[in-house]
Amino acid sequence: MLDRLALRLVKPAVDGAALQLSKRGITADQVTLAGFGLGMLAAVLVASGHSLLAIIPLIANRALDGIDGALARLSTASERGAFLDISLDFVFYAAIPLAFGIAVPEDNALAAAVLLAAFVV
Repeated sequence: MLDRLALRLVKPAVDGAALQLSKRGITADQVTLAGFGLGMLAAVLVASGHSLLAIIPLIANRALDGIDGALARLSTASERGAFLDISLDFVFYAAIPLAFGIAVPEDNALAAAVLLAAFVV
């Protein structure tokens, strides 16, 4: 329910950003890879104890994850691109709980392990 409301609010900005990137010749795969890099930076920051600082690249990762799909829809979306996107998303989804487990294992390791197990199951 909230997803539909949130999507309706951000869709114009996402579509506008995708259009601007498309005009500059930037591809959806490039945006996917940039977003992944930012997501991994967020994970490194969390693992090294800088969780608050990690919010910035984490939010950028999520924004680029929305933009890459909109950008792909402006051109010819490919199965390869969709596979790249979902694969890197899952690496990111696993990296963040793992990073919290690494940062403070005595407090976070069990929760990180349960969350990672839930992803697999």
